[in-house]
Amino acid sequence: MRIVPVVFVWRDVDVWNADGEVARVRAMVPIVRYAKVAARQYGDDGTEHTLEPVTHRDMHRHNHFFAALNEAFKNLPEEIAPRWPTSEHFRKWLLVETGWFDEREWDFEGPEAKKKADELGLWVRAESEFARISVSEVARGKYKVIVRRAMSQAIPAMKPDDFYQSKKDVLDYASGMIGVKPAELKKQAGRNNA
Repeated sequence: MRIVPVVFVWRDVDVWNADGEVARVRAMVPIVRYAKVAARQYGDDGTEHTLEPVTHRDMHRHNHFFAALNEAFKNLPEEIAPRWPTSEHFRKWLLVETGWFDEREWDFEGPEAKKKADELGLWVRAESEFARISVSEVARGKYKVIVRRAMSQAIPAMKPDDFYQSKKDVLDYASGMIGVKPAELKKQAGRNNA
């Protein structure tokens, strides 16, 4: 079952104990539209569940990031611009370049090692057009495949603080690539996004 966030509010509720006595207590209660989802996900059998506060992302800052990144993409120097066919390719590359990635490694050894490593690399490419894949010989007859995938910046996938830091890292790097200061890139994006 896919777990979805449920919105709760504090309420005063009456709770009956085993002796039938009523006590008024404060409790986290799902708002009406989430009641069925909460019951399905968490049940009502008295089990304990941990609540974690969620801070919401500022959508103006979120949208500004993509506008600034698109501005950088449009202003890439001609000699390197063809490397990224879309601004999405560029964004994912920048995330990996600035350390915002997940990494997996596979080792192959033996007479078929090179072939198997290459096949894995091709399979990963078919599954993920944005992944950064490296296949290298680490010793005679031993190959390593390293796959790096950019972390998702989607709202449910990345906490706001991580999003803002990744935004800063990516825009700082992109600014250097096009030869402007980060503040100028952000300012230009604000003008063109207004």
